Amino acid sequence: MSIGTRVYSIFEGVRIALDAIRSNKVRAGLTILGIAVGVFVVTVMSAAVHGINEGVRKSIAAAGPTTFFLTRWPPEINSCNGSADSCPWRRNPPLTLEQAREVERLPFIRSVVAHIGSSTQAKYADRELPGVSLEAYTTGWIDVNGGDIIDGRDFTAQENDNAANVVLINEKVADRLFAGGAVRRMNVGTWWVDLTVKPRDGVPRDAAMDEVIATLRTLRHLRPAQQNDFFSSTPEKILQLYDKIVGVFFIVMITLSAIGLCVGGVGVIAIMMISVTERTREIGVRKALGATKATILWQFLVEAVTLTLIGAVTGLGVGAALTFVIRATTPINAAAPPEAVAAALIGSAIAGIVFGLLPAARAARLDPVEALRYE
Repeated sequence: MSIGTRVYSIFEGVRIALDAIRSNKVRAGLTILGIAVGVFVVTVMSAAVHGINEGVRKSIAAAGPTTFFLTRWPPEINSCNGSADSCPWRRNPPLTLEQAREVERLPFIRSVVAHIGSSTQAKYADRELPGVSLEAYTTGWIDVNGGDIIDGRDFTAQENDNAANVVLINEKVADRLFAGGAVRRMNVGTWWVDLTVKPRDGVPRDAAMDEVIATLRTLRHLRPAQQNDFFSSTPEKILQLYDKIVGVFFIVMITLSAIGLCVGGVGVIAIMMISVTERTREIGVRKALGATKATILWQFLVEAVTLTLIGAVTGLGVGAALTFVIRATTPINAAAPPEAVAAALIGSAIAGIVFGLLPAARAARLDPVEALRYE
């Protein structure tokens, strides 16, 4: 088959597929829906994961390569059944601001920042935000965690010690709450305090961690035979754990996508089988006029791929719209990576070929004489 003939057959197959969609709207709609769901899942989840990855890696990288973290819970929190025996770390006393100050007094430590993550209610005049994410830090957090202040200033050590009515808010809260005036003190417990420690320049991180751990053991009155009742971690360990969690999301994403493609694939087989039956006489005429098995096979495969690609484009369109909504309404800078879009299109095309192969082969094997007699 020449290139020109093959190109013509592609356009002809696309036209016939579109005619089949118009004449069998329900069957074709279900087929397209199954493919679209699979591609939609891939698009949205990959966009969200990509945005979260970018934010997490930037946040951890901003802390610097020598920074390390101290928490009362392990970095990888295993599932608990509600009892303290299943999660012994729950018995650990919280890290305190006094302990943070003692660690910061060590000569090889540049700074220590205590942090609590929570949520709160913000209100200004008649405007109210019920679920604002709250990240509470002690002074010096910009030096340790990284970040920029667009307008205003950081709070001072005196304001921190006196629990002054000051707060730093992001641009989204500022836009919705008009700069957050009249914000009250946040009622947040200190049970979940974590510490970010930054050694002085030239001090090896491992040596600093050993000294800080020894200091904390003394401050928390631990005997030599007792295990630490706190945990230390590094940015590398946090990223390794995060990558494992993201890997689970990718497995779920691939599974859901595969289910959607399988549902759509079954629809491709059904609608193409019906199409072969309805066009048996047409196939007989084409064969009588010289069409080969390869020509018939190629035409029906093009039709099947057209169906799946329409579903893929539909899924990409809806997924792109939801990605825009996520990026506009949440802190996640969601963006579908090009490789995910390419994988969705290629995967749907392969699904069209695989699931369309059976009806296409059946059409190619039809006997022209028997096909011409079909009514």
